[in-house]
Amino acid sequence: MFASTRYVVNYTHGFASPSGFVETPGPSPLATNWSFLSDLMALDTCMVHGEEIEFLKEAADLAVLLERAARGSKYSCAFKPQAHRKDDWLPLARSRYGDVGAGAFVYGEPKRHVIILPEMPNFVDVLVEFLERFCASWNPSLFPHLEGALGAPPGI
Repeated sequence: MFASTRYVVNYTHGFASPSGFVETPGPSPLATNWSFLSDLMALDTCMVHGEEIEFLKEAADLAVLLERAARGSKYSCAFKPQAHRKDDWLPLARSRYGDVGAGAFVYGEPKRHVIILPEMPNFVDVLVEFLERFCASWNPSLFPHLEGALGAPPGI
């Protein structure tokens, strides 16, 4: 996922009539641009903008790959996991001020990965390698044409 600052989405209830849209009273669901994935609700975010980002050595092989696509990257928010998900969170990149601008939730058996990145216009340069080296090793059943050719899973 390429992250932007979390914002609330407002919904209006109603129906179309020959004279136009007719609004009807009803409860408005709480929804944000991050509501599509429940794991994201376990992150607190704050609006922080910047372009200087360093991928962390702790992220091993993934950091090396992401660094190759980092040119032109921008972030618009910083992340902090809520206490109940702190052990599942791996920071992937920090700003020069220490804000986490990219990270991953890694949890469960088999391991599941939710990767949150800044805006990376050059990610396309490493997309195939990301899919074949990382995603395929994390969930080989989604990449049956690569099974057996992957070797040891890369580090994250």
